[in-house]
Amino acid sequence: AKLATPSRLADSVSDAIAAALFDGRIAPGEPLPPEGEIAREFGVSKPIAREALRQLTSAGLVSTQQGKVARAKALNGEPLEKIYGYAVRSSLKRLQEANEMRRVIETGIARLAAERRVKAGLATMERALEEMREGLGDPAAFTEADILFHMGMAVATGNSMIRVQMEGMRSVQREVSELFSQRSNRSKSDWQ
Repeated sequence: AKLATPSRLADSVSDAIAAALFDGRIAPGEPLPPEGEIAREFGVSKPIAREALRQLTSAGLVSTQQGKVARAKALNGEPLEKIYGYAVRSSLKRLQEANEMRRVIETGIARLAAERRVKAGLATMERALEEMREGLGDPAAFTEADILFHMGMAVATGNSMIRVQMEGMRSVQREVSELFSQRSNRSKSDWQ
């Protein structure tokens, strides 16, 4: 049997806390127990409990501020969105790759959304279409409405992991949409 190294112990503690976050035993905004309590509960040292919390914070599942209690965060695509954002702004090649990834993923999402048709997602898509019509010719407004439409599509699947992935791809959508709308020769039919 492999020895339980400190990093492996921290991983098992962070996995257990993450599982509680994902299955709703710890709600978004709810404070996590203090390090000492986590250490006692899992039978580990305080530094290992601290490392587990650090891992969860860097993954975007927990928010911590100096001297304050750690709190659970709602599962969202923010960490992914930051990574994709850096990537698409780094080079045109990365932007092209990210857009290709998006097209592949969104095809499957659209299929699932059409099958499941979760009402909240459909309502968001309707609202986004209305905002797109109002935003024709206005790059910023149109981009935000376009992103909202794709979020609605993700919600219409009823799959929380798909919603997180779509949130993560917002930076890719924004970059592609801005490139499209910055072209001065866009006619009204292009926008529609």
